[in-house]
Amino acid sequence: MSESALRNILPSWVEADPLRGRAVDALGLQATADRIADEILPGLSVQTSRARYYALLAWARKSCGSRADEHTIHRIEVALAVRESHLHANPELEDDGERCRFVGSRNLAGPRFQKPPSDPRDAYRVPVWRAYRASMRDLRLLERDDTLTHNGEMLARRFFAACRPKDATGRTMLPAGACLSAIGTREGALLEDAIGIYRKGKLSADDTSSAARRAALERELRDVFDDGFSVPKVLEKYESRRELKPSRTIAALREAAIWERLSVGLNAIFLLWLHHVEKPGVATRMIQTARRSRAASAVPFGDIAIDEHAAMHAIQSIRLALLAVRRLANGDAFPHSDPAVFELGEASVSSTTRIGDVLEKLGARHFKAKGDDAWLREGSSGKELARDADDKWEVPTAARLHGYRLDAFGQILSDLRRARRSGA
Repeated sequence: MSESALRNILPSWVEADPLRGRAVDALGLQATADRIADEILPGLSVQTSRARYYALLAWARKSCGSRADEHTIHRIEVALAVRESHLHANPELEDDGERCRFVGSRNLAGPRFQKPPSDPRDAYRVPVWRAYRASMRDLRLLERDDTLTHNGEMLARRFFAACRPKDATGRTMLPAGACLSAIGTREGALLEDAIGIYRKGKLSADDTSSAARRAALERELRDVFDDGFSVPKVLEKYESRRELKPSRTIAALREAAIWERLSVGLNAIFLLWLHHVEKPGVATRMIQTARRSRAASAVPFGDIAIDEHAAMHAIQSIRLALLAVRRLANGDAFPHSDPAVFELGEASVSSTTRIGDVLEKLGARHFKAKGDDAWLREGSSGKELARDADDKWEVPTAARLHGYRLDAFGQILSDLRRARRSGA
């Protein structure tokens, strides 16, 4: 399959692996990030980023009758996506903050279809239903057997009342009122309650439900979400928090921040090595120089570009993570993290550990994480990139932060604020 064909079938929320078209996780660090994200924002995912999809999918499920029919639901999703492509035919003219993001936008740029295709996979392959179903169960909109709960039924009725779709088969475009950005007050109010946000009064410390934890996160970060949100901005705020008994939310945000300092640094070292794999001495010298430097320059909290400063930024990022750990001096502060990765971080910055040994350990971790899809292989003169002669992929040019579902949650909050303002 060609690269362009592969790109066309990937769902819009997936970041392509440069080698195999899979999500990038070169060192197997995503699992820890996911465990921390489950503590910060349980019941959501990086894919559940638009509030009104819950209402659309509730109505689509109701339209199926007694059994959930994924093909029918997918057709209805695509009927919305085609309408969105007509409403937002020139997304580059829209303000980025107000742009209506919908699954399928990559393949439906402009009014490609006048009506939904007979095969919904012509628009996009993976149904939104699959991404939201587990979350709908957690929000108690769906039962475990995928029947709608009372709240799910109510949400479906409110979606129908708001936009009056004439066809529940997905054979015609949904009306303009079904747009994800047109979510109304009554849908929004039900979703606010289901998600657990904008609660009044004091939150009970004894309530450990998913909704209560989402409520605590929204309340903790309300000012940040209202004042221009970004993942680095949130994490940087919490990496230096040193309370002995922080709230569950603050502890999880702090753990995420320290884990990101560590993981983005290790990923940067690994990618730097890959960029110079045919001349490994180049990466070794860069890392050695960075180790020797004791400059106390602050490393911006964010992605690390693989350039001439990569080694310095990577070593400094790892040092900041390890310094934060030592300041806390409490192993209980990192209940979701992998101690072996912290040990690898210690080896990376230690002057007594050979850089070659560190690179070998990173390589071993990579092979364990990627298996047959590893980006490296043994060549006649050592390690080489694992690609065939006609492969055109390139090693990633940045070590990127994990998102901890915060971007998705921020978009949901933005949608629900819009619903409050709509008065519809």
